Amino acid sequence: MPKKHLRSVRHHALRTVLRAARGEPDRSSPEYVSQRALAVHLHRTQPFVAFLETLQRRCEVLEFMDIGDSLYEDRMQLYRELVRLSPRRFFPIRQSKGKRAGSRGRRESGKRAKPKTPAPAGSKR
Repeated sequence: MPKKHLRSVRHHALRTVLRAARGEPDRSSPEYVSQRALAVHLHRTQPFVAFLETLQRRCEVLEFMDIGDSLYEDRMQLYRELVRLSPRRFFPIRQSKGKRAGSRGRRESGKRAKPKTPAPAGSKR
């Protein structure tokens, strides 16, 4: 089975967010959560958390939500941090002002433009 590489900029942003969410590795700090404590709260093992943080394992959406629930009262805070750090890969298909991307063939008045048909051979116009 081919090995999936987790080396994109967005995966590195995920690793940064997960590490920052646990806090600085200072055991005297009340905000610090160890890998072991997070793993116990998630009903997983400590290597599970370590593999996520070292990009040796992919983080699924539901696992990401569980981590957000474990570390924050508002799990969207973890998602907001990830969105802030990761670059945009795709841009929206639809434009924000109601005009669709790639729309053409319409006049300003809203009437449909008539398609131009070629004249049959031998006819005069």
